[in-house]
Amino acid sequence: MSEELTLIMGWIESTLKTDATVSGYVGDRVYEGVGPDDCEYPFIVYQNQSADDVRGVGTTTICADTMWLVKAIAESAPDRLAPVAAAITDALTLSDGIAITGGSILSSVREQPFFMGEVDGSHVYNHLGGTFAISAQAT
Repeated sequence: MSEELTLIMGWIESTLKTDATVSGYVGDRVYEGVGPDDCEYPFIVYQNQSADDVRGVGTTTICADTMWLVKAIAESAPDRLAPVAAAITDALTLSDGIAITGGSILSSVREQPFFMGEVDGSHVYNHLGGTFAISAQAT
């Protein structure tokens, strides 16, 4: 399954960095896990939340069904992040699967919206995005 996770991580990052609307908001500030300490806001992070192998008869893995949290983070009001979150959803929603180097992204759809606020001293950081169900198959 690690092959599928690697495929999905590369697809999420390249899709968000090359989407004109998303990059208009965040440039190339798209990170797996956490952003760097000195990162300019807003930026996007993505994290795997769960993954399950889909098997046919026997032990052969057909694909992996995964869940990813993808969110924009900024030190601003949540409503200022709404256009970024909408752009993330538009960029990552697939109506048909696509072939990529090393396999295929079979489907990608937002399952839930996501919002979180956090306080660090006198700073309030808001996170807005969604959880995405993404299925992938390695070749």
